[in-house]
Amino acid sequence: MKAFKIFLVFLMVSFSIWACSSNDIDDLVAAIKQEIGISLNLDDLANLTGTDATNIVTFSSGVPAANHITYALIGDEISFDIQTISANSMIRISDFSLASGDEDLWQNGLEKVIDTGYANPKAYFKVLEAAKEGQEVKFDITFFVTTNGIIDQTLYTIDPKIRIRARR
Repeated sequence: MKAFKIFLVFLMVSFSIWACSSNDIDDLVAAIKQEIGISLNLDDLANLTGTDATNIVTFSSGVPAANHITYALIGDEISFDIQTISANSMIRISDFSLASGDEDLWQNGLEKVIDTGYANPKAYFKVLEAAKEGQEVKFDITFFVTTNGIIDQTLYTIDPKIRIRARR
């Protein structure tokens, strides 16, 4: 009988430990793919003075580009997709460049990938192991517009930020 009680206590303690364990912590530090949508009105772009389009775009979060910060963890991939409602125009990202902030993060903590291929264009960052919590960069996304397959040679920019965090 005593052995049975000890077994029962052991079983209850084991169940309590199992029930209290959680993957919530893992969810806070797991790397994810973030897809950042950017909306651009081509009428606003046509009326733009200069080439800084930061004030005329809106991020999918609803935040204006000038105030947008993407929070990222090591291992995250952050892709950008600039969309317009025009059926015959496409926006192509051609470059990322450092505007201000932590140069070490820019040089060693972010892998920059840009593929302007027409079949499957890609523009994203991957946050590398060298990135450290609290680092931040403001960067330029350089893009151009194609209309009916014809490339407009004007290069425009948007300047959002990326900040590194330890957990979400």
